[in-house]
Amino acid sequence: MGIFARKKKSTAENSLSTSGGRSIFHSGRSSSGTLVNEETALQTAPVYACVRVISETIASLPLHVYEYTDTGTKLLRDHYLFPILHDIPNPEMTSFNFRETLMTHLLLYGNAYAQIVRNGAGRVEALYPLLPNKMDVHRNDAGELYYTYWRERDDTRPDDKTGAVVLRRDQVLHIASLSMRQLSRVITTSSGELHIPVVASTGTASWVAEGNEIPLSDGTFGQVILTAYKIGTMIKVTHELLKDSAFPIDSFLAQDFGRRMGQLEEEAFVAGDGINKPTGFLTSAPVGKVVGSPTALSFDDVMDLYRKLRSPYRNKAVFVANDLTIGALQKLKDNNGQYLWKPALTMGEPDTILGRPVYVSSFMPAIGPEAKVLAFGDFSYYWIGDRTGRTFERLNELFAQTDQVGFKATQRVDGKLVLPEAIQVMQMGAA
Repeated sequence: MGIFARKKKSTAENSLSTSGGRSIFHSGRSSSGTLVNEETALQTAPVYACVRVISETIASLPLHVYEYTDTGTKLLRDHYLFPILHDIPNPEMTSFNFRETLMTHLLLYGNAYAQIVRNGAGRVEALYPLLPNKMDVHRNDAGELYYTYWRERDDTRPDDKTGAVVLRRDQVLHIASLSMRQLSRVITTSSGELHIPVVASTGTASWVAEGNEIPLSDGTFGQVILTAYKIGTMIKVTHELLKDSAFPIDSFLAQDFGRRMGQLEEEAFVAGDGINKPTGFLTSAPVGKVVGSPTALSFDDVMDLYRKLRSPYRNKAVFVANDLTIGALQKLKDNNGQYLWKPALTMGEPDTILGRPVYVSSFMPAIGPEAKVLAFGDFSYYWIGDRTGRTFERLNELFAQTDQVGFKATQRVDGKLVLPEAIQVMQMGAA
């Protein structure tokens, strides 16, 4: 039986415990008491059919635990993670149900989360899915991710959050499509422009003999200004649909509007031209490597890009590319015949190239003549400025003549790479 037909346990029966025991589960109710989740939203037949086919297909694929050896891979049926991943990730779900649920969340929300429950020795005992619309992702001053899960959240009132639980990175299995907000520095201001001072050139120090004058060596400073560009979306709904709908349509629209605006801002953060939208990092970052071929990458090309980034930025640097480029990178071998791509050895961690994480963005260009296909750098130097949060309004009077109700969502945001040398870009050769 699939996740769409399976009954959920109440939230009270599945309260979160961050030290083991019971866990938050994937159910939640709106302030009206009506269950609001992916099951009620999927009353739309085409969406239901597409999500079900993809999620059930992925869930039915084999899932095993392997060890990398000098001669290849070895199946580890006796590894303690094998029964968790292959059979029963938690007492309420089979492996098929668990993976089907995560794939559904990934399709609908762009992210999938599961709480990792460990025993006293730190070994994983269970995995429990978490609702993506109840999860906030943050990055602390050290650059480490942490998560806030809200046991109760009304999607029509995004500021109304109660029951917050903070989870460390090692307590969450996070399957993510790239979000620039996860890699970047996000600043929220109430109004006005945000002026960011940046060093244009640095001064130098000198050896000074006793009694001699210390030479003056001034640095120069520039300024990056984050303004506020508006994103908006609106839809009309008939009164009949509002009255006859089997689920709260305003909650569904709030989630859908969030998806629309999230995709639009993500595209701008990657490749925006700065005209009535944020300036993407591909627009500002220097081209550190031009590939000789318009259609093929080599090991040397990736090494040249890696070395082009100054060493101070490499400690927090990541690679960003689209799926097709990732496929080409996975086939590259070094001079010793070893694959450049290294799958993650720890649950929830990204795969790596040259020891640095790799992330996927659908808004990065595909391999082709003069396309900027791979970025490498410290993305914390890309700053995102939020003015006010996303607003969601119901317009009862505007379309009254046609007996319709309008729903509108807006957001004001900007983004810029404040230090261009912190990211280097690979560009394919001309045709």
